[in-house]
Amino acid sequence: MSTMTEGTERRDWMLAHQSYPHENWCLMWPFYRDKNGRGVIELDGEHYAHRLMCKMVKGEPPTPEHGTAHSCGAGHLGCVNPHHLSWKTQAENLEDCREHGTQPKHHLGNRGHFSQDEVEQIRRLLKTQTQLSIAQLYRVTESTISDIARGRYYSRPSKFNYWTPEDDDKLRQAVEAGHKLRVVASIVGRKYESVTSRMYRLGIHAKSDHHASKGRTPLTNGHRESGG
Repeated sequence: MSTMTEGTERRDWMLAHQSYPHENWCLMWPFYRDKNGRGVIELDGEHYAHRLMCKMVKGEPPTPEHGTAHSCGAGHLGCVNPHHLSWKTQAENLEDCREHGTQPKHHLGNRGHFSQDEVEQIRRLLKTQTQLSIAQLYRVTESTISDIARGRYYSRPSKFNYWTPEDDDKLRQAVEAGHKLRVVASIVGRKYESVTSRMYRLGIHAKSDHHASKGRTPLTNGHRESGG
């Protein structure tokens, strides 16, 4: 289905439901939803379906600081029932979230930090979207996005030194060259235990170990067995 056809289908659905009669039932967005469960529409300059529905029924937001609030607390489930939508400030919206038990927070917790890639992505989004919409997208407070916009937010380096494809290639090459494992660890810049664990996960076998076991002469009582 083309993007134009999808846009028409979603617009028709919105028009058909802007007079939704059931005030007590949630009306769930039947099309694509983002990782936070909110309906995505990309229509008439709006990214979110619930925001466009609010504009269609309630008019434009009173100020740029007003965002779409859900009285049902089911915004994260994709509700776009026009009876449940209203324009509220960030402070009012957060108060609603606390009442509903859906207070926005980062996926790493209240004290979590974004990765450097996420920070860069947010900075790109700031060129085309409001801080409020980005905050809702990442489920954080608007002040957090504001800090990123002002350059006052820095990502916390990961405490984990993850293996990269380049590290794996370097490991394979060092093992293929026949180096002892402690030398291999030095070459890839990892601890011996980390190297042996990674080799096991990748199914890499040390040539030196293989050759040593293949040509090893059994011992009896601490002495080599005689050949004859």
